[in-house]
Amino acid sequence: MTDEGAPRPAKAGRWLWDFHQDVKAIWASGLSTMERALVQAYRLHVNTKTGKAWPGCGALQDMSGLSRASVMRTRARLIDLGVIVVDSSPPGKVLVVTLDLSKLPDLSHREAGITERRVSEGDTTGIRGRWVGVSEGGGHQSHRDTRTGEREQERENGNEEHIGVVPEPEPEPEMPPHLDGIKLGAKVDPVEVTPAMAEVFVEWRERQACPAVARLSAPRARYLAKVTADYSVAELVAVIEYAWDAPQSAPLVDYWRNNTAMNLEMLMRDEHITRNVEAAARWKANALPVNINDPKVILF
Repeated sequence: MTDEGAPRPAKAGRWLWDFHQDVKAIWASGLSTMERALVQAYRLHVNTKTGKAWPGCGALQDMSGLSRASVMRTRARLIDLGVIVVDSSPPGKVLVVTLDLSKLPDLSHREAGITERRVSEGDTTGIRGRWVGVSEGGGHQSHRDTRTGEREQERENGNEEHIGVVPEPEPEPEMPPHLDGIKLGAKVDPVEVTPAMAEVFVEWRERQACPAVARLSAPRARYLAKVTADYSVAELVAVIEYAWDAPQSAPLVDYWRNNTAMNLEMLMRDEHITRNVEAAARWKANALPVNINDPKVILF
């Protein structure tokens, strides 16, 4: 397995010398890049006394960088070429093989009709970022790209020109005008947000310390959907104005500002909304305030 005429080293370094010469022969042959990598992985496992190798599929994957399916396909091609000779294949066991590097095809094997191309990252054939053999004449060759069932079906349907074409992404739906400038939570469907809900949310958002980061979250959207079905936008906006603009002495206001975060959910909660709308309406009309000592009035 060495070059003719090349001086052989001492016995201690003979294995390394032979391995070096074999690797040179493998990578100077007409094999594809995948086949070269797999043959080299087998060569690393050859027993120096018996000349046989029996690496497992996992070891071949690690050394060649190929997937399990690629190892199986590539090994089958090498067996067809005679480079790998199967000595025994017991059921459920690894193959015991011998390498016959005299069967390595020369470069004329590729020049006779086999060329190499790089499969692009966008190729949809399932083969990514590796070298594959392609027949220039279009006929069946041992190095041709493996066709998937989907690819064959496309050809039968006459859609071969679409094979490997990455479809353009669908354009994102335009946001309704009333949601312009509103940040929605990840679980909020824009279609379900009505103009009334948006108007009430914006009124509350603009009174926050950091309006730019306030989001119409899913819980807020649920509360707004309920209250806008029962009350007008003006009544709900009045609740927000009452919470921020009414004097500190106004009913509920002192409690809200000192004991709560005055978040939208608190102001629009089911058990609070009727009381809050009434208090805001009286404040707007300069009427008598709600009697907070009334047991029917819920403060929180």
